[in-house]
Amino acid sequence: ISGVALLGSTESVTFTHEKEGVTVKLPASAPCKYAYTLKITGLKMNAPTATLSGNPL
Repeated sequence: ISGVALLGSTESVTFTHEKEGVTVKLPASAPCKYAYTLKITGLKMNAPTATLSGNPL
């Protein structure tokens, strides 16, 4: 992961990416009242381990 941003906010978001997962520290002021949307960039997905039929490769 190369970056995390809180959509609707101009404040920076700090994050750590470790083997167990990603931890994100949100800014003190929320961009809205009900929901948050994070934009995660640079995420590399694992290759699929099954074919379209569901059988393993």
